[in-house]
Amino acid sequence: MGQPNVNESKGSWAIWCPLCAGIIFSLLACVWMPWERIHPNDPNLRESLGYAPIWSHTFDAVMGVHKDWASFGINLAVIWTICIAAALMLSMSTRRD
Repeated sequence: MGQPNVNESKGSWAIWCPLCAGIIFSLLACVWMPWERIHPNDPNLRESLGYAPIWSHTFDAVMGVHKDWASFGINLAVIWTICIAAALMLSMSTRRD
């Protein structure tokens, strides 16, 4: 039974920390879900109504309202791009140590 390799524990931390942050921020993004509705005069136009939780009934009184899944996907893409970049930067810095 030898001593644990310090570099291995740093390497796993460099992956798990951004992964957990990505999961937490993805869950938090569900609280700020973008909502939109189709413009009544032109079906090609969309009106952004604001942000509310996915499970919310905030915009129920507005006719034709639905969740803006494209904007939500963009939000998640930004979150995960930052988390992956952080994981890569942290793993490269632990390799140099």
